[in-house]
This record gives sequence, C-alpha cells and structure tokens, in this order.
Amino acid sequence: MTAILAVLVGVVVAVAAVPGFVKLDEPTSDGLFYEVQKLEVEGHSEREATRMVFDAPIARQVAATEDEPSHVRRVLDPAWVEYSKRFYRRRWLVPALAAAAEPVVGDQPGLGLRVASLLGYVLLAPVLFLLLRRRFSPSLSAGLAIVCTLAPPVYKWSLGMRVDSWGLQLEALGLLAAVLVKDLGRRWLVMWVLTIAARSVTRDAAAILLPAVLWLLFVERRDRAARRTNLALLGSGIVAALPAFLVGGSPVRDNLAYVITGYKIPEDSSWAFVATHYFDQLWRTISTDLTYPVDFPAPVVVLLYAGIVLAIAALVALVTRPSCGDTYFSLMKAAIPGCVLLLLLANNPQAYRLELVFVPIAAVGLAVLADRVLSIEVDLGRDRYPRVTA
Repeated sequence: MTAILAVLVGVVVAVAAVPGFVKLDEPTSDGLFYEVQKLEVEGHSEREATRMVFDAPIARQVAATEDEPSHVRRVLDPAWVEYSKRFYRRRWLVPALAAAAEPVVGDQPGLGLRVASLLGYVLLAPVLFLLLRRRFSPSLSAGLAIVCTLAPPVYKWSLGMRVDSWGLQLEALGLLAAVLVKDLGRRWLVMWVLTIAARSVTRDAAAILLPAVLWLLFVERRDRAARRTNLALLGSGIVAALPAFLVGGSPVRDNLAYVITGYKIPEDSSWAFVATHYFDQLWRTISTDLTYPVDFPAPVVVLLYAGIVLAIAALVALVTRPSCGDTYFSLMKAAIPGCVLLLLLANNPQAYRLELVFVPIAAVGLAVLADRVLSIEVDLGRDRYPRVTA
C-alpha cells in the first residue's frame, strides 16, 4: 500500500507539473552556466562550452530579460562570465542528468536541463510522502506531500533550467535515509552515503544534515548502540561530502561579496568589506522577503502570507513537540539551525527560493500540527457524546 500511494502521489504531481513545464521555459543566467557544464559532460572543453552558450541567442535572450531592464552588462560580459563560473562548478548532477536526457528529448538549448529539473520535482512528492509515512498515517502523509510539493514557491523554483528540485528532493531523501538507518539499521547507510554525495554536487546540504546527526550523537551519547550508529552516520556523511568541497566550490566570502555588490565582480571581496555591508544586505533580504507578496493581486497576496504563517506555525509545532526519545523528531528539529545558517550565508532575497530548504521540515511540522488538531477534535467529540454505561 505504501509503495502504491507513493506512486500515486508522484502521478498527481506529474500531472500538475505539465502546465508549469510548458510555461516556465524562460532561460536564466543560472541555467546558462548549467548548460555550459552539460556540454562539458558531453565532451566539450570548458572554453568551447562557454563560447557555445554565451555567444548563442539564448544568452542574448537572458541578457534582454535580466540585464537590460536594470541597465547593467553581465551575461554578455566575458569577464563577468569567467568570474561567476566559480559559484556553479560544484553542481554537476543536474547537468549530467541533462546530458543523459538529451538523446531522448533533443538538443534544443536548455531542454535537457528542464527535463532533468522536472524529474527531480516529480520525485520530490514520493520522497516527502515516504519521509512523513515513517511516523504519520498514509492519508495525512500523502495529502501533505502533495500540498507541500505544489506550494507556489516550490512549484515555481523547481521547474526550468534549475537545480532546486534536485537539491530539495535530495535533502528530503537524506533525512529519510538517516531515519531509516536509525529505525531499521546500518544497512541503510549506503542510501545515506549516496544521497549525501549526490547532494554535495547539486546544492550543498551538509550544513543541514551533518549538524543534525551531530546533535543526535550528543542526545544519545549514553546509548552505546545509538552512539555507534550516529558515529557511522556522521563519519560516512563527512566522507561522502568531502570530495565535492575539495574539488570545487568557492569561498563563502567571495559569494557574499558577489551578492552584496548585486552579482557584479566585486572590487573588494575581503572579510572587512563583507563585514561592513553584511547587515545592510541582511536587512534588505528580510524586508524584501516580507514585502514580496504585495506585488501580486489580492488573492495571491492572501495565499502567500497565509502560507508563510502556516509554515512558521508548522515549525513552531515541530519544535514544541516533545521528542519523547524518538530520534525522528529530534533529527527534524536539529535540521532547523542548519537551514537558518544556510540562509544567513546566502543572505540573498530570491522570492523564497532559498527558503525551500525548510520544506521537508515544515512538512513534518504540518503533520504534527494536523495530528494536534485531529486529537483535539476527537477529544471534543468524546466530551460532546459521552459514553453511556449501564
């Protein structure tokens, strides 16, 4: 039954994703760098792949939508392209999947990436369902998996020439793998290691998953068997994530300076520059996120703000729920600080794109909240209709 429901959840989301796949086909500057990496996977040199993408009509289309309205020159500036590459060089999974899909879907620029992104999005719902199903009823798990996957920010950022759907799906899969190791034994470590490795070359989640496991190690430090399992999770997770850090990526300092200067090549990327401007940028991020919904029609404004309130309520419900020795809930709670840390390191308003890291944890919080509401209704029903005794 669980497997059937997981498939049905995926089918529902796949059907709902079709209009978005057709409509959300506009290329982005992020997508151009992933397209370059896709061509590299196919055998082109980095220089040749960069020329093929950034000298093509698709780059001029991106420049017209992203640069011309603000009167800046980035996408068509070779110096900017060369500098910006560093922020994408560790994200190879989705470009590799796009290269694998191209013989089937065709070589239209960006199409392979869009198909790979769609696949990650469709798989997200079954993974969320399986994560919730470890502690909650089938119907509640299925309903919340669909609702969370179809939430407007998740839908928007999971389709197109992006890696967000895979990043989110692998984060949820990493949490599920950790839960399976705790529930069913260390034979599930293979799934954990593969997920961490895949996530490290998509969008890094080591700051979410590994500190959460470290917290379990502290909480269960007096339980010898649990301590050994947690050490296995932590050690294997570090080993799985380490190669991507050593091979690619860029310093956090460079990324923050890049964001603070508006995605331009920073003249100064020192820690002194970052420290001087960090809190102004943080306030800009917070204020932009808080006011983002007001640019939409009234019904959408209400929907977005209601979603924000509900997500916060879900996180509060999760945090305030006693774990009672259940490492499932301890793990979910311990993942929250890592999510906050990632947002602080990114420090960048992107219409709730970066906040997607909270989705798996908020889904668990919503399930906790729903359980509380249902239990209250049951208690009220018992009071209203007391049992009659002879």
